[in-house]
Amino acid sequence: EQSVFFGMTAGYHSKAHKHPDDLSIELYGFGGDYIVETGRYAYLAGTERSTAMKTEAHNVVHVEGQEYVLNTETIGKSRIENVTIHQDGTMEAVGSHELISGVKSKRKVLYDQEQTFLIIDAANSSYTKNYIQRFHLAPDFKVIQSDVRKTIATHPSGRTLTMSQIYGAHQIDSAV
Repeated sequence: EQSVFFGMTAGYHSKAHKHPDDLSIELYGFGGDYIVETGRYAYLAGTERSTAMKTEAHNVVHVEGQEYVLNTETIGKSRIENVTIHQDGTMEAVGSHELISGVKSKRKVLYDQEQTFLIIDAANSSYTKNYIQRFHLAPDFKVIQSDVRKTIATHPSGRTLTMSQIYGAHQIDSAV
Protein backbone atom coordinates (compact mmCIF):
# COMPACT_ATOMS: atom_id res chain seq x y z
CA GLU A 1 0.00 0.00 0.00
CA GLN A 2 2.89 2.43 0.63
CA SER A 3 4.95 1.45 -2.41
CA VAL A 4 5.59 3.97 -5.17
CA PHE A 5 6.63 3.18 -8.75
CA PHE A 6 7.78 5.79 -11.20
CA GLY A 7 8.95 5.10 -14.72
CA MET A 8 10.28 7.29 -17.52
CA THR A 9 11.00 5.99 -20.99
CA ALA A 10 13.60 7.14 -23.48
CA GLY A 11 15.77 5.50 -26.08
CA TYR A 12 15.27 5.31 -29.80
CA HIS A 13 17.36 2.48 -31.23
CA SER A 14 15.14 1.19 -34.04
CA LYS A 15 11.75 1.81 -35.62
CA ALA A 16 10.58 -1.65 -34.52
CA HIS A 17 7.93 -1.41 -31.77
CA LYS A 18 8.62 2.33 -31.43
CA HIS A 19 6.03 4.74 -30.04
CA PRO A 20 6.43 8.54 -29.86
CA ASP A 21 6.69 8.35 -26.07
CA ASP A 22 10.22 9.50 -25.24
CA LEU A 23 10.41 11.09 -21.76
CA SER A 24 6.89 9.84 -21.03
CA ILE A 25 6.21 8.99 -17.39
CA GLU A 26 3.99 6.66 -15.40
CA LEU A 27 3.23 6.96 -11.69
CA TYR A 28 1.76 4.31 -9.39
CA GLY A 29 1.55 4.53 -5.63
CA PHE A 30 -0.36 3.77 -2.48
CA GLY A 31 -2.35 0.97 -4.08
CA GLY A 32 -3.24 2.49 -7.44
CA ASP A 33 -2.35 4.29 -10.65
CA TYR A 34 -2.02 8.07 -10.83
CA ILE A 35 -0.49 8.95 -14.21
CA VAL A 36 -0.90 6.25 -16.86
CA GLU A 37 0.19 5.47 -20.38
CA THR A 38 -2.18 4.54 -23.21
CA GLY A 39 -1.90 0.81 -22.64
CA ARG A 40 -1.10 -1.98 -25.03
CA TYR A 41 -2.99 -2.55 -28.21
CA ALA A 42 -2.50 -5.38 -30.64
CA TYR A 43 -0.90 -4.79 -34.01
CA LEU A 44 -4.33 -4.69 -35.59
CA ALA A 45 -5.60 -1.66 -37.42
CA GLY A 46 -8.12 0.27 -35.38
CA THR A 47 -8.89 3.49 -33.57
CA GLU A 48 -7.16 2.47 -30.32
CA ARG A 49 -3.97 1.47 -32.11
CA SER A 50 -3.77 4.63 -34.23
CA THR A 51 -4.47 6.79 -31.15
CA ALA A 52 -1.74 5.02 -29.14
CA MET A 53 0.76 5.75 -31.93
CA LYS A 54 0.34 9.54 -31.64
CA THR A 55 2.60 11.78 -29.55
CA GLU A 56 -0.41 13.30 -27.76
CA ALA A 57 -1.34 9.85 -26.41
CA HIS A 58 1.68 9.93 -24.09
CA ASN A 59 2.72 11.87 -20.97
CA VAL A 60 5.17 14.13 -22.75
CA VAL A 61 5.88 17.71 -23.76
CA HIS A 62 5.40 18.31 -27.46
CA VAL A 63 4.92 21.10 -29.95
CA GLU A 64 1.26 21.82 -30.59
CA GLY A 65 0.12 20.10 -33.78
CA GLN A 66 3.39 18.21 -34.36
CA GLU A 67 4.37 14.59 -33.93
CA TYR A 68 7.78 13.39 -32.81
CA VAL A 69 10.04 12.76 -35.82
CA LEU A 70 10.72 9.00 -35.85
CA ASN A 71 12.96 8.19 -38.78
CA THR A 72 16.47 6.87 -39.40
CA GLU A 73 17.99 10.34 -38.85
CA THR A 74 16.61 10.59 -35.30
CA ILE A 75 17.62 7.10 -34.14
CA GLY A 76 19.95 7.53 -31.16
CA LYS A 77 18.70 11.02 -30.29
CA SER A 78 16.80 9.98 -27.16
CA ARG A 79 18.32 8.83 -23.89
CA ILE A 80 18.11 8.52 -20.13
CA GLU A 81 21.13 10.60 -19.15
CA ASN A 82 21.41 9.58 -15.53
CA VAL A 83 19.62 8.25 -12.47
CA THR A 84 20.96 9.31 -9.08
CA ILE A 85 20.07 8.79 -5.43
CA HIS A 86 21.36 11.78 -3.47
CA GLN A 87 22.66 11.65 0.11
CA ASP A 88 19.38 13.11 1.44
CA GLY A 89 17.46 10.23 -0.20
CA THR A 90 16.11 12.31 -3.09
CA MET A 91 15.98 10.32 -6.31
CA GLU A 92 16.68 12.03 -9.63
CA ALA A 93 16.19 10.88 -13.21
CA VAL A 94 17.17 12.95 -16.25
CA GLY A 95 16.35 12.22 -19.87
CA SER A 96 16.58 14.14 -23.14
CA HIS A 97 15.71 13.85 -26.80
CA GLU A 98 15.86 15.66 -30.13
CA LEU A 99 12.77 14.11 -31.72
CA ILE A 100 10.96 17.39 -32.35
CA SER A 101 12.34 19.22 -35.37
CA GLY A 102 14.58 22.09 -34.18
CA VAL A 103 13.99 21.42 -30.47
CA LYS A 104 16.16 19.93 -27.71
CA SER A 105 13.93 18.55 -24.94
CA LYS A 106 14.97 17.62 -21.43
CA ARG A 107 12.98 16.21 -18.49
CA LYS A 108 14.25 15.97 -14.94
CA VAL A 109 12.20 14.18 -12.28
CA LEU A 110 12.93 14.45 -8.55
CA TYR A 111 11.27 12.36 -5.81
CA ASP A 112 11.96 13.24 -2.19
CA GLN A 113 11.43 11.72 1.26
CA GLU A 114 8.17 13.70 1.62
CA GLN A 115 6.77 11.68 -1.32
CA THR A 116 6.74 14.71 -3.60
CA PHE A 117 7.52 14.52 -7.31
CA LEU A 118 8.95 17.52 -9.12
CA ILE A 119 8.96 17.28 -12.91
CA ILE A 120 11.05 19.91 -14.69
CA ASP A 121 10.60 20.15 -18.44
CA ALA A 122 12.78 22.29 -20.69
CA ALA A 123 12.53 22.73 -24.45
CA ASN A 124 15.16 24.78 -26.22
CA SER A 125 14.65 26.05 -29.74
CA SER A 126 15.93 28.91 -31.85
CA TYR A 127 12.34 29.97 -32.65
CA THR A 128 9.08 30.34 -30.72
CA LYS A 129 6.69 27.39 -30.54
CA ASN A 130 3.55 26.54 -28.57
CA TYR A 131 4.29 23.60 -26.28
CA ILE A 132 1.82 21.24 -24.63
CA GLN A 133 2.66 19.35 -21.44
CA ARG A 134 0.43 16.25 -21.15
CA PHE A 135 -0.35 14.00 -18.21
CA HIS A 136 -3.02 11.30 -18.60
CA LEU A 137 -4.73 10.55 -15.29
CA ALA A 138 -5.71 7.03 -14.30
CA PRO A 139 -9.34 6.02 -14.84
CA ASP A 140 -11.81 7.09 -12.14
CA PHE A 141 -9.82 10.19 -11.18
CA LYS A 142 -12.14 13.20 -11.14
CA VAL A 143 -10.68 16.66 -11.75
CA ILE A 144 -12.09 18.95 -9.04
CA GLN A 145 -9.99 22.03 -9.85
CA SER A 146 -8.24 22.98 -13.06
CA ASP A 147 -6.76 26.22 -14.26
CA VAL A 148 -3.60 27.23 -16.07
CA ARG A 149 -1.46 26.90 -12.90
CA LYS A 150 -2.98 24.04 -10.88
CA THR A 151 -4.95 20.81 -11.31
CA ILE A 152 -6.36 18.78 -8.44
CA ALA A 153 -7.92 15.36 -9.02
CA THR A 154 -9.43 12.91 -6.56
CA HIS A 155 -10.06 9.19 -6.77
CA PRO A 156 -12.98 7.28 -5.17
CA SER A 157 -10.40 5.43 -3.02
CA GLY A 158 -9.51 8.74 -1.34
CA ARG A 159 -6.23 9.32 -3.21
CA THR A 160 -5.54 12.88 -4.38
CA LEU A 161 -3.19 14.16 -7.07
CA THR A 162 -2.19 17.83 -7.13
CA MET A 163 -0.22 19.16 -10.10
CA SER A 164 1.11 22.73 -10.01
CA GLN A 165 2.64 24.51 -12.99
CA ILE A 166 5.80 26.36 -12.05
CA TYR A 167 7.05 28.87 -14.58
CA GLY A 168 10.73 29.66 -14.89
CA ALA A 169 12.07 26.14 -14.31
CA HIS A 170 15.53 27.54 -15.12
CA GLN A 171 15.31 29.36 -11.78
CA ILE A 172 14.84 26.04 -9.96
CA ASP A 173 17.85 24.39 -11.51
CA SER A 174 19.95 26.02 -14.20
CA ALA A 175 21.34 22.60 -15.19
CA VAL A 176 18.04 21.67 -16.87
